[in-house]
Amino acid sequence: VHGQGEGTGADGNRFIGTYVNGKREGSGKEIYKDGSVFEGEYVNNLPNGSGRFTFPDGRTYTGTWINGVYQK
Repeated sequence: VHGQGEGTGADGNRFIGTYVNGKREGSGKEIYKDGSVFEGEYVNNLPNGSGRFTFPDGRTYTGTWINGVYQK
């Protein structure tokens, strides 16, 4: 997969955004099975850079992510 697209992983999570050689890269949005949503930047399939995570109850975290982990 390469370019803009949408896909659902084996875990049931849906990704809408940019793929580079089959990996999520650049801007994207991931919708998790539990209803939470991450919108932001991806590097090597993981949230990396700025992003916003919305929890199922509506709370949000906006900030920086490094290798898939938000930074407090």
